[in-house]
Amino acid sequence: MSERSQAWTMVGSAALAALCVTSCTEAQRSALRGSPSPSSSPPSSSVDEPLRVTAVALTVDPREYKGPCPALFTFRGTVTVEGGPGEITYKWLRSDGATAPVEKLKFAVPGPKLIESRWDLGEQPERPFEAWQRLLVLTPQRLESKSAGFAMTCE
Repeated sequence: MSERSQAWTMVGSAALAALCVTSCTEAQRSALRGSPSPSSSPPSSSVDEPLRVTAVALTVDPREYKGPCPALFTFRGTVTVEGGPGEITYKWLRSDGATAPVEKLKFAVPGPKLIESRWDLGEQPERPFEAWQRLLVLTPQRLESKSAGFAMTCE
């Protein structure tokens, strides 16, 4: 529980009103004007918490391809955050060692956001050609998805 939430539950309305001069949300001020009952719960303080990534997931479509080449593979990533608002930085990692630029994604509210990457491949000498891509979040903390792999056979 944050210090502000503890203050909300531990002090009386008069003391809280003095505290609210500089640090309360509008919802807390409104509640004070309406004299909330002792059973009222404090507003959520998740917005006051720093942004942090809680999950990174990745899928590829198609997972298996057999047909004329070139072939296009679409990677769809989901980055889920709590706290915020804030910005994350990330990049794509590929099995062929290709380097990708660092990209940014802004979050105004907690929750998931979708991002996409495409890999267009021509004829490959290996049959089937197998490869993967991963999503690596760099900031606010490092977190990496599992590999999203695919197989391609050009005909």
